[in-house]
Amino acid sequence: MNPTEWATKIQNGDKLALSKAITEIESDSAIGHDILASSFKFTGSAQTIGFTGSAGAGKSTLVRAVIKEEIARGKKTAVIAIDPSSPFSQGAILGDRIRMQDLTNNDLVFIRSMASRKSLGGIASSSVNVMNLFDAAGFDVVIIETVGAGQDEVDIAKIAQTTVIVANPSSGDEVQSMKSGLMEIGQIFAVNKSDLPGSDAALAHINSLIALAGNLKWKPPAMKVIAKTETGINELVNAIDKHQAFIRQKDNWNDYRYLMAKKQVESIVKSMTYNELLEKLDNQSVTKKMIENVSAKSTDPISAAKQIIQNLK
Repeated sequence: MNPTEWATKIQNGDKLALSKAITEIESDSAIGHDILASSFKFTGSAQTIGFTGSAGAGKSTLVRAVIKEEIARGKKTAVIAIDPSSPFSQGAILGDRIRMQDLTNNDLVFIRSMASRKSLGGIASSSVNVMNLFDAAGFDVVIIETVGAGQDEVDIAKIAQTTVIVANPSSGDEVQSMKSGLMEIGQIFAVNKSDLPGSDAALAHINSLIALAGNLKWKPPAMKVIAKTETGINELVNAIDKHQAFIRQKDNWNDYRYLMAKKQVESIVKSMTYNELLEKLDNQSVTKKMIENVSAKSTDPISAAKQIIQNLK
C-alpha cells in the first residue's frame, strides 16, 4: 500500500490504518514521513487543545470529562496522552490510557499514549506529527495532555491552538508562584478540585495575574471545575469553543495559522536536532571516556561536557 492509499484509508475512518500509521511515525520511518506528506494538505479543520499543569492537578480526570462532553456534542475526539517514558523500553508507561479505558470503545474516540522520550520537555516531534495526522483523519477535536513537568507548559503552547492550564488549589505555593508570563501560554485556566479549600484564593490569584497582563486581544477566562463529578465541564468546553471561534475570525486566522506553523516547525527542528545530537554522542568514543572519568572522579561533569561538545565541532 503506497502512502497516498494509506492516507485515503485514514481519511475514510479506517482506525487500523490510522493506528499503524502512528506506529510508523513514532518509529520515524520513511513511510511514516510519506504518509504525513500525503495527508498534510487535509489538515486545518480540527480544534487542537493542550492540557498542562503540574502532577497531581487532575489533568487526566479532567481530560476524560472533557472527552465525554465533546462526544456528547457529537464531536469525533482524538487524544494524545503523553506519558513518561519507561527508563528501560523508552516506551510510554500508558498510565493515561488505563485511566481512560472506558472511553476507548466509543466510535467517536481514539486514544493514543505516546512516550515523552528524546524530547526537550515532554513534547516529542512525533507528537506534533500525530496531532497533524489526527487532524487530517477528520477528527473534530485533538487533545494533547502532557506529563506536566516544567518545560511542558511552554512546549504545549507551541503545538496546540488552545492551551488549558490546570491548577490545583491544594498546592497554594504552586498557584502563588505562577508568573504573569503564563498569560502568554494559557488561553484558559481551570482550577480543578475546586471543592477543596483554597480554590477561591487560587482563582482570585489567577484572575489578578490576568489583570496584570494588561490589554490582551484574548482575555483568558479562569474558572473552577471538579473533574471527578464533571462539575463545570460544560462551561470549560464552551470556553474552548469560544477561543476557537476567536482565533478563526477572518482578521485573526491567517496570522494565527502562520504563527502555529512557525511554532510547529521550530518544535520539530529542535527535537530532531536534539535526537541527532544524542545519536552522535552515543557514537563518540570520547563520550564514553569522559563518562568513565566522571565516574572515577578524575574530572567533573561540566569539564567533561565541554570536552564532548568541543569534540563534536
